[in-house]
Amino acid sequence: MSRRNEVFDAIIDELDMAMIDYVVRHGKHLKIWFTLHGRRQRIICRVSPSDVNAQHHARAFARRMVREMRP
Repeated sequence: MSRRNEVFDAIIDELDMAMIDYVVRHGKHLKIWFTLHGRRQRIICRVSPSDVNAQHHARAFARRMVREMRP
């Protein structure tokens, strides 16, 4: 069964807007790996988010992470 994961989509959208290449690893959780300025980073995304606001929190987290790593 395939379900859309809004949290995963929000994180990927932010990375795409920042033009950052990433790799997704599937497992118990989705792991999104990317490199920015020589630093390898990872964002872990739960497969079934339990919080209604999880999508908004994930998007904000991804934005913060990208912003803090920019020179």
